[in-house]
Amino acid sequence: MVTAPGGRFAYGPSHLFAFGELMRRKLEPLGEDPLDYLKQRVFAPIGLEVYAWRRDAAGNPYLPSGAFLSARAWARYGVLLRDEGAWAGAPVLPAAQLAECFAGSDANPGYGLTFWLNHDVPEAAVAAAGAQGGLMQPGYLYEGGPPDLVMAAGAGNQRMYIIPSRDLVVVRFGWNDPSWDDAAFLARLLEGRVSD
Repeated sequence: MVTAPGGRFAYGPSHLFAFGELMRRKLEPLGEDPLDYLKQRVFAPIGLEVYAWRRDAAGNPYLPSGAFLSARAWARYGVLLRDEGAWAGAPVLPAAQLAECFAGSDANPGYGLTFWLNHDVPEAAVAAAGAQGGLMQPGYLYEGGPPDLVMAAGAGNQRMYIIPSRDLVVVRFGWNDPSWDDAAFLARLLEGRVSD
């Protein structure tokens, strides 16, 4: 720990590595690993199939970006999140704890626990994050868009947009295109606007 939680924003996978190790230690006496746990308690109840999951040299699942999912599988996960942790009306994840994923911090109001949020991010927060800001930009994901819009950003500009107020989950898979623009895509999606 370098600063108090919420005191400084640094984009990266370290929190997921720590979470994976915590899960490993708690599950080891039960003969389970974190991936077994996720498969039994989250993936199976929603019918999500994981094609493959990379593991590190010690055999631990690589939680930050090790899953290989189809767009349909990722969309299933998005529906679970959109529906506050319920699948077909049955609870899978605790709604109150899941809601914490969609709350920003003073250091970055536009980022929750692994999700980008449609909240105003001041220039000062971007400057304070510096090179550690990742995708962090000043302003909103999509200014004027729904306040409950959240985005999961994957490698190569893979995206999942969730908008509960519009009963919407959209997954974008495609080539790693450096010109990809989330705001332009959201304008087309939400307002039918086509830019030049």
